[in-house]
Amino acid sequence: MAEGMSGFVVVGVILAGSVAAFVFGLIIGRKKGATEVEQSYTHDLKKVEARLASEGSFRKALQNEIDWLKKENERYIHLFVTFPEAVKRLNSTQSVDEVSSAVVRLAKMLIDADEISLFFYKEAENELRISLAFGIKRERAEGLRVPFGEGMIGTVAETRLLLAENEYQTNPEYVEKRARAMETRIVSTYAAPIVCKEKLYGVLNIGTIKNRTGNERKFLAMISDLAAVSLENALTLSGTRAEATTDPLTGLYNRRYFQERLVEEVQRSRTYNVPLSIFMMDIDNFKHYNDNNGHPEGDKLLKAVSKLIRDNTRKTSIVARYGGEEFIVLLPDTPKEGAMAYAEKMRSLISGTEFPHGDDQPLRCISVSGGVATFPFDGDSGDEIVRRADEGLYQSKDRGRNRVTPYDPPAFHKMTLPGD
Repeated sequence: MAEGMSGFVVVGVILAGSVAAFVFGLIIGRKKGATEVEQSYTHDLKKVEARLASEGSFRKALQNEIDWLKKENERYIHLFVTFPEAVKRLNSTQSVDEVSSAVVRLAKMLIDADEISLFFYKEAENELRISLAFGIKRERAEGLRVPFGEGMIGTVAETRLLLAENEYQTNPEYVEKRARAMETRIVSTYAAPIVCKEKLYGVLNIGTIKNRTGNERKFLAMISDLAAVSLENALTLSGTRAEATTDPLTGLYNRRYFQERLVEEVQRSRTYNVPLSIFMMDIDNFKHYNDNNGHPEGDKLLKAVSKLIRDNTRKTSIVARYGGEEFIVLLPDTPKEGAMAYAEKMRSLISGTEFPHGDDQPLRCISVSGGVATFPFDGDSGDEIVRRADEGLYQSKDRGRNRVTPYDPPAFHKMTLPGD
């Protein structure tokens, strides 16, 4: 009985061990399976996260592209609206300075560059001089000159070809020009010649481009063509206008132009309540000079005196040949005291200059007599002020010449001396 029980216990122990082993194996198996599942899940999660990150980067890049396209679209819409007006302004400008300004503004509108400069060709000196610049400090640009055929700007002028910097730097034909190039302190990414009817007017230079669109070359070619036509028209018009407004002998303004400006300045004087003075003068004993030295010498004297007056008169004043040997100066914003100071300085300057045959004149020099009048104190119209200045002039003649007399209201009779 005891032996039977002992056998049963052994079998039970063996069976319990088997069950335990089974259960332990089951637990271990489940744990192993769970680990594999967890590892698989983690791997898939990382793949999803990577995919999402990739899609996020793509979406971000796509959004950036859309934002850029919107910005470019807005820019081109702006150009579409403003470009016709800019071209109209360019074509309607009547002076070279206005054309220059319009050209540089148009270039800035179409090309996003940090510097834009316009050079004019001076044929007599065979060089290009900077006329107008955007983004360039005055000390860098002032007095800048580029020899014709040297450097990129000079090469563009000589070849009359639009060049990009890489074309200029890599073309073997330009090796010598690069070697001779002087330091201009001006960056050239693109440069285009300004040519009309085979005449070279200058070069339009583009500095470093900040945001490229790929259309810079086309825009620059178009702008340079427009600039050439506009400059041609402006120069033709200025030449025609100069013929209509200047005296052909002396180069001073003529009487007609003086009268037009007189009307404008009198109106301005009334509007802003500022004084306006007139200085009228004529060369003393000019008939004596002509009779003794001949009319060609008389013409030379008129030119010399005219140049002296023009060179010593401020730019805002109008100097005109009023007739024969008579000159007149319109002095805006100038009271009578200031006009008298100017007139006396001019009289002294002329009489102190050694003109040809001056010693043979009755006063032993070339001299002028003048009169000064001021609006509105000496008259209520431009014509009346001119008459008052003329009266002052003849009073100077009556008193011995080579003097300036301000208009004085008390009456005095006008005398014409022999030889005047």
